[in-house]
Amino acid sequence: MSRLSRQNHYVPKWYQKGFILGSRGTLYRLDLDASSRQLPNGRKVVGRDVQLRSPKTCFVQKDLYTTRIGRLINDEVERYLFGPIDATGALAVRAFADNN
Repeated sequence: MSRLSRQNHYVPKWYQKGFILGSRGTLYRLDLDASSRQLPNGRKVVGRDVQLRSPKTCFVQKDLYTTRIGRLINDEVERYLFGPIDATGALAVRAFADNN
C-alpha cells in the first residue's frame, strides 16, 4: 500500500522556489500571529515574526486535501487531481519562462 500524502501545500514547492535568491534555499516568512507571553515582571515578549523557512515548511497544511469517511483516510484528491495539476503547471511555467 502506498504512503498517504497528508502534508498538502496550497502553494506548490516548485512555485515557492522561484522566489528564492542565491543558494541559501530558504524564504523569509512573516508570521502574523507570532506567539507572545507575559513575563512575571509584566513585560510582554513576542516571538520572532520573520523567520527563514524552507519551501517544505511554508504554505502547507496537514490533511488539506484529505477526505475521510469514518476511519478511512483518502488522499486521492491530492494524488490524482492536484498532484498532476502541479506537475503540469510547473512544466508550463518553465516552458514559458524559457521562451521569454
